[in-house]
Amino acid sequence: MEAILDIFRPVYPVSNDIRAAISMRHRDFEDCLLAMIAEREHCDILLTRNVKDFEGCSFKAVEPAEFVKLAL
Repeated sequence: MEAILDIFRPVYPVSNDIRAAISMRHRDFEDCLLAMIAEREHCDILLTRNVKDFEGCSFKAVEPAEFVKLAL
């Protein structure tokens, strides 16, 4: 677990993220919330199995298997 924390930094939603996600009126609130957090935190990569819902974001959405290939 320590090695994982050397690579990843946990982030959490704040009330502004939740309000922004609600205002997006997208069908998937959780994806909107993840996008708001990733943008606020200036993330480079978001690991997800749902890459298509994050097209056009300021970060790159990648599937876990693709990330492993990139990391090696």
